[in-house]
Amino acid sequence: MGLRHLGIILLPDVTAKPLIKSGELIHIMDTITGPVWPLYTVHAYQADKPIHLTRFHQLICRYFNGVLS
Repeated sequence: MGLRHLGIILLPDVTAKPLIKSGELIHIMDTITGPVWPLYTVHAYQADKPIHLTRFHQLICRYFNGVLS
């Protein structure tokens, strides 16, 4: 609806930044932010989770923290 000029929307930065950059959206309220939600990864391992899954989770968290900055 926001892309059709039918209201104000609150989007995650990862979604909003490309739309703002392309001119499809404009940023009108710099002081309003949404909550920062934790990032979870789901896997089938219980006790012996492989280290590559932990490293993958760390990489994804680092990427999203960089996007938020």
